[in-house]
Amino acid sequence: MQELRRDAVKRLNEYIAIHRLNPNQTLAEHIQHVHNKRVEALSGKKLVYLDTLVWKCLVDYKLRKPKLTDAMTAFAEKFLAKTQSEQYAIPVAFSTFLELDALVLPETRAVLNDLVDELSRGLCIVYQQDRITRELQQLIRGELQTSNSLPDLFCSPVEVMGISYPELPPFMTSQIDQNTFNKAWFDAMSEMPMSAQLRVAANCPDDKWDNRLGLDSLNKSKILHQEQARTLKLANFVELKGCIEAWAAEEELFLAPEFVTNLASCIVLAWQVEPTSRAFPTLRILSALHSVLRSDPNRKFKSGDLNDFAVAADALPYCDVFLTDRSLAHLIKSKELGLDTLFDCQVIHGFEAMAAYFDN
Repeated sequence: MQELRRDAVKRLNEYIAIHRLNPNQTLAEHIQHVHNKRVEALSGKKLVYLDTLVWKCLVDYKLRKPKLTDAMTAFAEKFLAKTQSEQYAIPVAFSTFLELDALVLPETRAVLNDLVDELSRGLCIVYQQDRITRELQQLIRGELQTSNSLPDLFCSPVEVMGISYPELPPFMTSQIDQNTFNKAWFDAMSEMPMSAQLRVAANCPDDKWDNRLGLDSLNKSKILHQEQARTLKLANFVELKGCIEAWAAEEELFLAPEFVTNLASCIVLAWQVEPTSRAFPTLRILSALHSVLRSDPNRKFKSGDLNDFAVAADALPYCDVFLTDRSLAHLIKSKELGLDTLFDCQVIHGFEAMAAYFDN
């Protein structure tokens, strides 16, 4: 970490010199320019999203763990060989970061840090909360049949966590203006790899992610309000409102229940008018996956479901291939949802099938 800090300070000074040449460009304009360049670099590449079980398999392969099956070994060999080329891009999102951070064994963590940098190359998917913000903004603007543009969907690891900009003290502003410093700070921080975020998280005193978090209250609420979600359509509407309410709570906003209902009604209407629409993708995937479990009185939410659904909402709209487990794959590809077809994302489960994909 000390070496990373020294490099960041050096690069900060270099970027300050660069941005002094363009004082009229705002921070927002510069960030948009960087995002545009990032998306241009993805042109012609196949985007592959790895669920946490796949990351674990690759780490175990690197560690030569004896528990690996022949299929897991074959997949890891083929995958790592193919991804050395420029043909693939492997983004990471915050939902997966949480589960990777929960891998606390020192030897696992060391290999993971190197592997995540090697494969992702600093490519991340924008935080889910921010994507929902943009989807709701599109709704308010009346853009009912559009989805977010690609430059607004991919970012650097530090942007997923959130960048804070130090305020320059008065004695420094005579030498450098705040806008120039902010642009240079953004560039220097954006170069920090994902492993830097994992190292910071490793030393954080907060508890690690627990896939059982909130399950009991969620299942009790499901039983209590089962009548409101007795069909898949009703459940989808209830869950969509729940997504909007959860977003508002994290933003510390109060939205009147009637307003939430109106927002959800407009979104559902847009989907009904154009069933193949990919508008509001994060809200669509989250509400759809939750609604399948919510509408079935015989099913309960189980450990891992909540983050699995978040991972699906990160991967399906923006990636060409999603490698995941059998349970989530079947739910995504179910006749009721067909989310893989809707978002044109190939969902693959089972290490034999994953190996076959990369063998071809």
